Amino acid sequence: MHEEQGNWEMAVHISCWLNDMEWISKQIQLKKVNELIIFFTFMKSRKLFVTAVRTFVDQLIQEKEFYRAVDYLILINELKRAVDILVGLKMYRDAITLITYNTVQGEQSLLNEVKTQWIEQLMSDGNYELASKL
Repeated sequence: MHEEQGNWEMAVHISCWLNDMEWISKQIQLKKVNELIIFFTFMKSRKLFVTAVRTFVDQLIQEKEFYRAVDYLILINELKRAVDILVGLKMYRDAITLITYNTVQGEQSLLNEVKTQWIEQLMSDGNYELASKL
């Protein structure tokens, strides 16, 4: 009813209250996800939750809300994709911080990869002093 009247947000609320998994799943397939759908799917199914989060992350990236996208990727343990987003934006310090505090000790390959990319970027920018410190 609410959806036909153009009030999609209210339709999400009602569908969650009514436990309408069919409608929720359809919205995820249509790539129409919001935070309420994320919270609702978390309680229902890990697989559906991960699918909803991935869809929401894609929406956030399109909206250029990169830090929010990274936050949601951390929720589903997709650290590599989160780091790739930050590196793609040349946010190397942020990527290194994320890796440092979210990896098991001994997993240095991703950290080394990001540091190498940052050093290459610094050198191409002529910032040899900072590059030498990394």
